[in-house]
Amino acid sequence: MTGEYKISEEIIEMFDRAQVAEACRDKCIDKLFGWKRAAHYGFEAVKWNRKAWDAVKAVYPEIRGKAITYRYGSSSVSIKDDTAPRIQK
Repeated sequence: MTGEYKISEEIIEMFDRAQVAEACRDKCIDKLFGWKRAAHYGFEAVKWNRKAWDAVKAVYPEIRGKAITYRYGSSSVSIKDDTAPRIQK
């Protein structure tokens, strides 16, 4: 089962915040003594990614446990394939 599922602007904004935090983390890593800020932005990226994926799974509970992806700049998430189910935690 492959498919595209539309997501709201709020969820897209969460994914965008995660992407910005990842970019800031990468910039801070290159700076001398930037490891503290890099760690901060790394935690922020994880936090926003989790919030976004939890929101997606709340809207579409049927995709829980499937291999799902989001492309930045897109307004939907996609399911890869159903042949290799993921372990649900």
